[in-house]
Amino acid sequence: VLTESLAICEYFEELYPEKRQLLPKDLAGKFFVRRLCETINAGTQPIHNLAILNEIGTKFGEEHKAPWAKWANERGLSAFEKHV
Repeated sequence: VLTESLAICEYFEELYPEKRQLLPKDLAGKFFVRRLCETINAGTQPIHNLAILNEIGTKFGEEHKAPWAKWANERGLSAFEKHV
């Protein structure tokens, strides 16, 4: 069983090196792609995942879940957009 999206991508990249590459060949390009991935993977998605939203609903009320998720998405996608 494969888990974690970035690890899966790198696994397939190494398993099938003769196929289309997911990452650029140059170091700067690889950094750029990985930074974009981490902006979502570590800086956006965990802030509004289901466990977090359920905890917010339990502690502060269900009406706070959607605004929290909206804030997390706007914050993360704004950072992603600036990098692009």
